Amino acid sequence: MIYQRDEGNRFALLIQDKIEASLQPVQAERCRTRAGRERSLGIYSDFQIMLCMPGFYLSKQEDLAGFDLRVSLEPLAEFLDADDSRSKYRATFLRVLSGVQI
Repeated sequence: MIYQRDEGNRFALLIQDKIEASLQPVQAERCRTRAGRERSLGIYSDFQIMLCMPGFYLSKQEDLAGFDLRVSLEPLAEFLDADDSRSKYRATFLRVLSGVQI
């Protein structure tokens, strides 16, 4: 996801999601290398790498230092759970992915 700031420079949020599969060896480092290459090409001026996964899975991971942000799916579902049907669909989708009973 690339966000263009008012000053014109761009910020990229690179989202790595894991639902059931294990993190791959040096996954964060590979993502950071790719992002650095894209930054040097001028695609964006700055970036962060976010890992998104179910909370129970996130708590079992040992080395997550390579990710700038670590977010569990459950709070995202709560955030998205609004009155409109599309938001409720997205929230339900995230809850199903995270294994939460609905």
